[in-house]
Amino acid sequence: MLGEGPGFLVRANLWTPPKPPRPGSREVPRRTYELPHDHNFSFLTVGHLGAGYRTEIWECDPARTAGYPGERVDLRFLEGTTLDQGKIMFYRASTDVHRQHLPEELSVSLNLMYTPPDRPRRNQYVFDVERSAVESFVPIRRLEAELVLCELAGHVGDGRTADILEDIAAHHELPQVRWAAFDSLATLAADASDAVIAAAVSDPHPYVSSRAREQLDRGK
Repeated sequence: MLGEGPGFLVRANLWTPPKPPRPGSREVPRRTYELPHDHNFSFLTVGHLGAGYRTEIWECDPARTAGYPGERVDLRFLEGTTLDQGKIMFYRASTDVHRQHLPEELSVSLNLMYTPPDRPRRNQYVFDVERSAVESFVPIRRLEAELVLCELAGHVGDGRTADILEDIAAHHELPQVRWAAFDSLATLAADASDAVIAAAVSDPHPYVSSRAREQLDRGK
């Protein structure tokens, strides 16, 4: 991070080339590369140093993407390009999907990220561009922490915890967290677990409703 202000952040990204193989060893692929993904914020990026990474870019319509693993989406290929020194590119939030490849030399890019305080939380996704489908959610530390806390609450919670989980299940903006809250509520209320999961079927997001249906089917 280089700096921030109202509604924006500036950061530098370091892009490292593949290391020369050592005798008798094989380099483990770095999953940050070769992984088609989107971003839940818009940003400008400029090549500051080096030849930069090579990337392929697709676009999709976020208004037509529910965002659950396995969902088929309309990915349209835009271009293959490089972020070489002095080049400026703009990535649109939840619209542009890109796959970055290892650079030929050590490179640095600078990002200007648009982060208004009223920006709604959105998921980021990994895509299977060959199948034109959502593959998985991008792990985000804050989200991972929320999921762990929900799971923990199902094992050590009490009546007050149940009230909090009910509120999360009803109102949280991210479907993974709502499902985690429903699942923990079912653990807390063992005698009424089927009723809790049945309520999750009515959630408006396919991720929650499909997980709930799967769990009810397993219980039959």
